[in-house]
Order: sequence, then C-alpha cells, then structure tokens
Amino acid sequence: MKNKLLFISCFILLTIGFSPSLYAYGLGVYFNGGIGESRLKKYYLYASAPVYLDFYFKGMNYIYGAGLVFDTCVGGDSLVNYRLQVGFDEFRYPRPPGIIFAEYNYVPPLTHGHAFRLSLKNTVGFAFFRSRSVRAWAGVSLSSVYYPNNLWSRDINIVIPRLFSPGVVLGLNYHVMETLSFIFEGGLFYEWSVPRHRLDYMNSLAGYLSVGVMYRPQKPSTNIRLQSPEVIKEKEILKEEVQKKDNLKRDNDL
Repeated sequence: MKNKLLFISCFILLTIGFSPSLYAYGLGVYFNGGIGESRLKKYYLYASAPVYLDFYFKGMNYIYGAGLVFDTCVGGDSLVNYRLQVGFDEFRYPRPPGIIFAEYNYVPPLTHGHAFRLSLKNTVGFAFFRSRSVRAWAGVSLSSVYYPNNLWSRDINIVIPRLFSPGVVLGLNYHVMETLSFIFEGGLFYEWSVPRHRLDYMNSLAGYLSVGVMYRPQKPSTNIRLQSPEVIKEKEILKEEVQKKDNLKRDNDL
C-alpha cells in the first residue's frame, strides 16, 4: 500500500510537473508544528472477575518537525497546484498504562510517549486569489506516516496510523522576489491507528501550522519578441517620416 501511494505521488509529479508552465514550480524547506486531541480505547483485567473491561481515554498529542517541499505552481497563473511534502517529525502521543487489575470505575492516568516518524503528504490546492506578489489557495491532502523506530522499540504503546490520513489545507505564498517565496500553510487532519497489543484504537483530530521558503527558477528568456499590429504600424510610420527627412535634406544639399 505504501508503494501505491509513492507511485501515485510520482505519477502526479510526472503529469503536472513536466508541463509548459514548469517555471512556476518551486523547491524549498518548511518547519511545522501541530496539536490535537486523541481518543483511545484499551481494555484492562477487571479485579473481581476474570474478564476484561474497556476503558476510554482522551489526551493531547503534539507534532513538530521539518521537511522538504515541492510545488508545481508557487506563483504562476494556474488555478490548480500540486504540493508534495516529505517530513521528519517528532510525535508526542498520550500513552495509557500497561495492563492493571482495575475496578470498573477506575480511570488510569495518562502519560506521554514520543516517536520519530517520516511522512509523505500529497496536497491538491485551488487558488482563490492571485496577484503579482500573493497567491492564496485552499485544498485537500492525503498523507502516509511511517515510524522507523518501531523496528527496534519495545514500547508496545507506539501506535501506527493507517496509510491514508485525510486533511484540509489553507495556504498562502508570498513572493519576496521573482525567484524567492515565503510559504504559509495551516489546516486540519485526521489520523487513526490499527489495533495493537490490547489497544483497540487511537484516533486524533489535529491542527497544524507551517512556514517555509521556496526557490523558483527564472523563466528562460527568448530573443523572439511578439509585437502587436499597432506597434508595428507606428514603427512603419516613424520609419517613413525619417526617410522623408533624409530625402528632404538630400534635396536641399543638391
């Protein structure tokens, strides 16, 4: 499934990126931070009988990190832009205690764990305001998250969000100069986890903000200048007037 999302990202890059308006694309870096609320369900052994009871928890999660970003239309006239972000974040998540002998009305306290993660985020945006110095847009996103430290971590409470994490995005590109733009982005996204080690699920709705800078290559110059018929006609009239003056001067000299 992860290979499918990577294939989709590459296909979109090949389809949109290598277009006649390639000068509008940009490459850069970004820094982001986010906060959200997680809802967890875990079951514990009941003290009075050999049965397990479900316990529900709420806790805050935090995300902060940085990454690389590619955009097919940072400052061009196109209505649609595709943005690809590859990020490295630290994820602080609420962690319920291990298996305990719990009374039914007992609510175990939450602690926080942390895990480093890699993310691949695909965003399709639609511009609603475009000017020489600003491009404002809104869109939807689809992300995939991978936790590399799960390979050697013994923390059974590290949860793995599913492959597809949907979200909504609002962005602003401010062009400092022809080749440099500051990018601002904010939005909401939803994640949920697969069942693991007596933790039935963990889902979270989080908001985030990011800021970055992007480099835009200059549009190649051309020696061919297209002129309107009016300009051509004015030049012909000016040329005729100069020719008449030259002829008049030559006649006076004779």
